[in-house]
Amino acid sequence: MLVIVYRSISTTLVMLVTLGIELQVSKGAIAVLANNKPHRAIHICGQFACRVGDRASTDYVIFWVGRYQESRSRGLDREAAYYNMFSGTAH
Repeated sequence: MLVIVYRSISTTLVMLVTLGIELQVSKGAIAVLANNKPHRAIHICGQFACRVGDRASTDYVIFWVGRYQESRSRGLDREAAYYNMFSGTAH
């Protein structure tokens, strides 16, 4: 679906790599918490937190790429579009 929307394999791959890194980091953080306090509730909450984090990071990646493409289509150069992207999405 991302390839169809963005019409670019490289953009899709960057988005998927970013999401993969986020998922591995969140799994690692939750594993550390679960190992330090072995409790069933932490395991269940950890799975939920990974899912919520995955959805949130997917939204932010889509916002970043969309904002960047909008800036480029308005005629900004790459660096200006990059800074415009972060000023509009990263708080």
